[in-house]
Amino acid sequence: MTSASGAPVHVVLLPGYWLGAWAWDDVAPHLERAGLAPHPVTLPGLGSELEDRAGIELRHHVAAVRELISGLEGPVVLVGHSGGALVVQGVVEADPDRIARVVYVDAGPAPDGMALFPDLPADEIDYYLPTWGELNETGNSTEGLDEAALARFRKKAVPQPAGVARSPVRLINERRKQVPVTVVCCSMPAAAPRTAMEHGEPWVAELVGADLELVDLPTGHWPMFSRPADLAAVLVEAAKRHAPVVGPDPARTLRGLSTVTYWADDVAAAVRWYTEVLGVEPYFVRPPAPAPAAYVEFRIGDYQHELGIIDRRYAPAGAASGPGGAVAYWHVDDVRGAYDRLLAMGATPYENVTEREAGFVTASVVDPFGNVLGLMHSPHYLEILGREQRQG
Repeated sequence: MTSASGAPVHVVLLPGYWLGAWAWDDVAPHLERAGLAPHPVTLPGLGSELEDRAGIELRHHVAAVRELISGLEGPVVLVGHSGGALVVQGVVEADPDRIARVVYVDAGPAPDGMALFPDLPADEIDYYLPTWGELNETGNSTEGLDEAALARFRKKAVPQPAGVARSPVRLINERRKQVPVTVVCCSMPAAAPRTAMEHGEPWVAELVGADLELVDLPTGHWPMFSRPADLAAVLVEAAKRHAPVVGPDPARTLRGLSTVTYWADDVAAAVRWYTEVLGVEPYFVRPPAPAPAAYVEFRIGDYQHELGIIDRRYAPAGAASGPGGAVAYWHVDDVRGAYDRLLAMGATPYENVTEREAGFVTASVVDPFGNVLGLMHSPHYLEILGREQRQG
């Protein structure tokens, strides 16, 4: 994904406390496949437990990120998870015109003068990772992390510089509020900050009046570990939607699969069915809860293609009420296995498993909501995927 100038869209990824660039290992490849340029960051003092963290404050983390960004050409989407939010704020405060958009991951911008841990003793240098129980008690949910993930987290965690945790954020540049904001809500629903803004609560003061997007991604406090592909899909959408991109090439009218939409009389039932089929939760719902959903979208597969479910009331006039017409085929590794599984889940046959030439195999079913769902084992798909992986 490139900007109007031809430069790539950069996504600078700042982890929360105790984490380094490694925290984004399962997210960055998805961003690369979407054509973005990810830049996972290890902030000063967090490279290893052997580093000297004495004297490191928030301003040093802000300076390190600004130095990184100064060497980038093209739009910058700045992502901050948890305590990384204050670093994001410091960068935007210093140079708001350089940032195309900020994304807060299970975090938000702090009010002026706020420090995350102001009561840490002044002589404390290293702030160690607390126990999982202590973290959960303070709202840092470990939901979605199994024992292996927790063990890896603790093994790789590095003490947070205590000076950073004690440092308050300072906000005086009014232009900071011109930068669009996405807040990814994980351990609390988007309704919480929305309601807090309506009531004028101080913890959301920086969001009031912002060009704001709230996105629900239900999981624990560390979605880069528990739902990395879904988090990446949100980041891709933020970059795609808010950074200028090259216009279409008139010589190539059809540039690739964007979104396949299926109709349903019962959207909620269709969402449950496809959530089980795909093994992922939808990432986009309109209108937001508690209103009944009319459009729900999933991001799936190697290229994070979009599969949307739309209330049939919004179908174009004259749309067929039953299956038929064109079939969109989704690549699967085992057509027979996928076909049999869908039938067991309530789909009905539309086209039996058929072996074509050159290794291509196809089949299709009608889902319980009347849509044709095509399955294909495509050697061409695997060839293109392998070529991109080798080039990456």
